[in-house]
Amino acid sequence: SSNSSSSITPKSPTTSTPPKPTPQPSQIPSLLSLTHQHILSQTPYPNLPPSLKTQHSPQSYANISLQFHILNACSPYTSLPSNLQESHSREQYYTALSKQMQLFMHPYPYQFAHLMQNTLRLSPFEYYYQILAQMMKKELSYDTLPNFTAADVHRLLGIGRNQYIDMMNAARSKKWQWRFRSKGMVNNLLPQEARVDQMEVQYWWLVEPVLSIPHEQFAKMYATFSEQEQIVIGQVKSEGKILACRLDLEALKGLYRRGCLYFTVPVQDSDYIVIPPLKGFIMNRQPNNDFEKLLYDILVTMDERTSVGELARVLERDPMMVRAAVSLCCRLGFAKKKVKRPHNLKDTLQDQYLKEWEPLIDAYHKDIDKHALTDTVSPKLDVSGMGATAGDDVASSTATTGDSAVVATAQTITSTTAPKKLKRIVFLFDSSLTAYLMMGNLGAGLKSHAVTLFEVGKMPDETLDEFLEELDKVHLNEDDEEGEAARYYKHAITLRNTIRFLRHNSSFADLPNTDGGLDIIRCESLNQLDAGTKLRVLQSNYAVEIAMAPLAARSLELPTVNYRTYGPPHTQVSSPWFKLFIYHCAGVGPKSRLFCKGQRLTKLPRFLQGADRYCITNWTSEPNPVQNNIALQVINETLIHSPVLFQVYQETPDTVVETFDVVFPFLEKSQEQLQELSAQNQNEYKQVAQIMLKLTEKLYLEASFGIVNMLRITRPDKESECKVLPIGMSFGIPLSEIELNREVCESIEQGKLFSQQNREKHHQNMHKMCQEFLIFIDEHIRVQMRLMQEIYPTDSLDFDGEKVITS
Repeated sequence: SSNSSSSITPKSPTTSTPPKPTPQPSQIPSLLSLTHQHILSQTPYPNLPPSLKTQHSPQSYANISLQFHILNACSPYTSLPSNLQESHSREQYYTALSKQMQLFMHPYPYQFAHLMQNTLRLSPFEYYYQILAQMMKKELSYDTLPNFTAADVHRLLGIGRNQYIDMMNAARSKKWQWRFRSKGMVNNLLPQEARVDQMEVQYWWLVEPVLSIPHEQFAKMYATFSEQEQIVIGQVKSEGKILACRLDLEALKGLYRRGCLYFTVPVQDSDYIVIPPLKGFIMNRQPNNDFEKLLYDILVTMDERTSVGELARVLERDPMMVRAAVSLCCRLGFAKKKVKRPHNLKDTLQDQYLKEWEPLIDAYHKDIDKHALTDTVSPKLDVSGMGATAGDDVASSTATTGDSAVVATAQTITSTTAPKKLKRIVFLFDSSLTAYLMMGNLGAGLKSHAVTLFEVGKMPDETLDEFLEELDKVHLNEDDEEGEAARYYKHAITLRNTIRFLRHNSSFADLPNTDGGLDIIRCESLNQLDAGTKLRVLQSNYAVEIAMAPLAARSLELPTVNYRTYGPPHTQVSSPWFKLFIYHCAGVGPKSRLFCKGQRLTKLPRFLQGADRYCITNWTSEPNPVQNNIALQVINETLIHSPVLFQVYQETPDTVVETFDVVFPFLEKSQEQLQELSAQNQNEYKQVAQIMLKLTEKLYLEASFGIVNMLRITRPDKESECKVLPIGMSFGIPLSEIELNREVCESIEQGKLFSQQNREKHHQNMHKMCQEFLIFIDEHIRVQMRLMQEIYPTDSLDFDGEKVITS
């Protein structure tokens, strides 16, 4: 095997049956239920309790300990317990680590690159080559490759989804040859060297030599080098590590392809990172992958005002692992480190970069300036590669004569100032919004941003200008005002209007300690954070949280009841319980019954019989209107999995039913405005006003904002009469209709709802409303259900049109 991304064919893994996969970190607690506490406390085998000694031999205990440290922490050898260091050499440990990581298709462990390259002679190219070879032999789907691993495979081997499918089709077309000679075919189909032509190398990366190439082999390779390549390899070997921008780029790539050097992407605790819109991201998310979860947590919590060290404290993760994850994001192009532009001879005593790097340096800083608002930059490049303190296993820390030159250069291209971190506003949305932006034919540029919103889950203020440029290209034509396409266009337009309204709005001056910026975050990405991390992120970064309305049920799961959020103040607000609570407070609503999960019906309840259409709502989905002839079948199927709110929607076939929304805080029309309405509209308005005033009083809505969903019922023979019923409510800013969106934004501004006084009032009011709402639920469930996370009904409840009754 060659030592790195060599042109010599790498060794494929053996064809013997691979070891049974070790459980992922999320499964490990069950496997180590009796031992993991002792592993964490580094208890040696002789000191284990007798009950554990009967279950594990010294060797099995050592193996379980080793797997635990690899899969949970990817620990460097120097941080292992002494008993593991005694039973495993450094080379044995890193060999086991690389095999386990390949087994689970984790990204290459770049934080240990100098050991992987110089001790194990395993380059990133060979590492991924072996993963792909095993995938092809087992005929695994491309989707089994995790996101970040797939991105690095595409970067180094040029193999994406389409290329992999083409290779598998070509292999299978050989039939018996593929069945009996798969190893040779895999070697013929996979590339034999790294694809460096399109590989991006940033000027601030460090270049280090591969020292494990045998002298005779290196001499033969050296004879094939160009003159420039010979100069570059001489510089790198002489200095040990050197900034990439001081070397010829084409020679660098050529030497990397031959496996003579490797790149270190230095990240340290004091660095600041920018997350640009995703490009080339491969959507292959895998469950139960702890390192991939850390990468996603970083993407959704990182911003240019938070240093890498601060981020590790917010996430409560090992700083070494956070640095390694951020470094990988920078390597793949999903993040960019903020560094000050270097200078050449006219500003310094020596050139800091070769002239050929100037266009690349210009492009890098142009992109940084485009997506950054502050001038915060990293204080110093760490020549150890990762800024590690865990010993010489993490990157290379052996000082050489050349290190001082690198430090001197790095110090002159960076700054040490960091401005005070101010808070922002955050707008929370759910995955339905990204679906509308991706499914609608709204433009390739906008679709790219939608992928970022879905996969990263966050778009910081720094990147919103570019996003708004794409949203400005969306226009709703008269021909598109109805139907499914209209929904996509309206959501894009109202999102654009909402961002412009919330961002840097001078009328929000009362918000404390804010810079006026706006971040937008996908709720489902926020939910993937641990409860404590989620709370710290919201409290440390944002002055106020505003949700889109409506949010999908359970899409926003706050770690505690958060009354400062202008959105659902409690998770149960998205459940059918809240609909019944609204009807109870308003004293009016559609006839309804809340059925318990598991019930089986032979006929509909008497007071609900005879309607033409019904509305069925389970615990987590949107209301679903159904015809009376299939209502019983649908409700019985739904009750198998969830409680159901069953409601009369249309009483007779000739009844006309329409839904509409009313904004709160509700402003009553003046007498003059009322007189301008027709008799029919006056009748409707009076019913709406009566409902809204009751809800405002009973739910304390005067300092909050959102919409109440209404149902208008009209009979053709009595068009002058109509009946209005409330059917639901959503807190936040609606995106479904342009006019509704404008009304809510105007009510926020005109009512000064973000003033100190109104914010305090909103917090107090939401606290009172949630208390009364939970008392309402408590009155209608059995005691033992109160401790359950999902508060399901224990007995059927009826709403007869005026009041709630236990059936």
